[in-house]
Amino acid sequence: GRAPLEALRRFGALLAAVHTASARCAHELEPRFANLEMRRLNVAQMFAAPYTEPVPSLPAELIVERDRVCADRKLRERVESLAAHYAGDRDALVHGDAKAANVLVQGQRPRLIDAEFCHIGDPAFDLGVALGHLILCTAAPSVRATLDPAWAALLEGYRSGNSANDRMARAVRYAGAVVLAHVIGPSRLAFAQTVD
Repeated sequence: GRAPLEALRRFGALLAAVHTASARCAHELEPRFANLEMRRLNVAQMFAAPYTEPVPSLPAELIVERDRVCADRKLRERVESLAAHYAGDRDALVHGDAKAANVLVQGQRPRLIDAEFCHIGDPAFDLGVALGHLILCTAAPSVRATLDPAWAALLEGYRSGNSANDRMARAVRYAGAVVLAHVIGPSRLAFAQTVD
């Protein structure tokens, strides 16, 4: 809710530029950016744990919703499909953790930090993480009205890099998985501490 919209446009354009440029040489970059342990950690945290591991601090009203989500076979199939893309795609250099806490803004210029999850993978994941965190960071009633303009600015910036429509659609699905992971999964507590 605090970043200027131009910074979000530029952030989207930055992600698209990195993805586009690195896609041309992804095969050559992969040995330097395999990062298998961190990728496995991300798969477990984002696509498995929210649906399989207990969350002791989950409020009672969310326990019922979590049980409903976990029982939804179609949703679980979609999440498993995303996990397969995340684990199997080798299309471009991916930051792997392009969330709000890892973007510093100087004026209107974004700077992406904290690249320990960096790997050759599915670029839609970066955009999905950024979009998912926009949703989470604008969930409070006092800043909820900032979501639509922020979402549009980020996507506008990313589209300026001529990104494929299938990547954009998959990014929106990743955003949903990110939101679910941070609302009903074990990463809920760590996320709550970063936005407090």
